[in-house]
Parts: sequence; structure tokens; C-alpha cells
Amino acid sequence: MCGYARRSSPRRLAALLQARDLDLLQQGEESAAALGLDIEASKRILAMTAAVLTGASIAVAGMIGFVGLVVPHAVRLVVGPANRRLLPAADCRERRFSSSAT
Repeated sequence: MCGYARRSSPRRLAALLQARDLDLLQQGEESAAALGLDIEASKRILAMTAAVLTGASIAVAGMIGFVGLVVPHAVRLVVGPANRRLLPAADCRERRFSSSAT
């Protein structure tokens, strides 16, 4: 599992905590609201989390931080849209990609 369970970072924890909201929003706003999701609050939290983590990642790591933005989109094509499977797979692929680039 590429060490996903052993290591945690704010990005991984935020993503896993919001995986349910992301999965519900992928079904559409009406469906998500019918399943009990507060749409506007979730959108605000997700947007704020994404902005803060993206800025921090690129500020600290530069272009290597950008890999963390691109790789998940490529992995989504292989793994599928379920965030509970996508997030660990993308994290593992990011680590492999970054280590092969150095």
C-alpha cells in the first residue's frame, strides 16, 4: 500500500476526511443534498482546503509540488472516480514519480 497508512500529512488527512463529500458531489448537487450533504458548506470547505494546500505545497516544494496536482488526474483514468480508492493510489503514484525524477 506504499506506506499510506503509516505516514500522514495534512493533505492526506484532509483528503480522506472529505472523501465522502467529494463522492456525493460527483453524483450531482441534487443527489448529494437528498443524501444529507450541506452543499454550500461543503463547497466552501473544499475550495478553502484546496487553495491553502495547493499554495503551501508549491511554496514549499516548488515544481515538485505541482506533480501532486497533475498525477491524481492521470491516476483517476486508471483507478476510477471513487475517492476512497483514488487518494491512496494517487499518493503512491506521486511518490514513485517523484523518486524516479530525482
